[in-house]
Amino acid sequence: MPRTQLEQADYLSKMVDIGDVHIASHTFDQVVSVLGSPPLSFDCFAAQHNTKCKLFATRWLDAHCQFSDAFSHGIHLKNHKCWIFPPFNIILQTIQWIIRYNITGILLVPITKGASWWPMLSSLNTVARLDVPVSCLITGARLPKGYTLSNMSHLRALRIEKKR
Repeated sequence: MPRTQLEQADYLSKMVDIGDVHIASHTFDQVVSVLGSPPLSFDCFAAQHNTKCKLFATRWLDAHCQFSDAFSHGIHLKNHKCWIFPPFNIILQTIQWIIRYNITGILLVPITKGASWWPMLSSLNTVARLDVPVSCLITGARLPKGYTLSNMSHLRALRIEKKR
């Protein structure tokens, strides 16, 4: 194998997805039940090993996802009820995307009222909400050693409906 291919494979193997955090399945089921959501059909920010819906988008294209980069496909999600648990570093972009494409479903975000994106949550057509402890999160296998979620205590799940 040529050296350049070995170097590229080595580089790619060291890539870390610090957003590889997902919610425990029993907590997901509880959130959906309590918020009274219709069945969710699309997981917007998932991977094959942690998707909560049969259909999903992922950061890196793989054989099992519908597409990579949910942001580029908002128009295709208008008929879906979505599970939206974005990586923490793209929450602002996610809220803007929800507003732009009138996405419906359940959004899960950390309760960080001082965050720049927090006031934007009031722009969403939220019909129900539920706070869940951060202990329901599971860190993925690719998460860097020592990465911690200790700076937050709860997450807020918001059921979002279409704006008229």
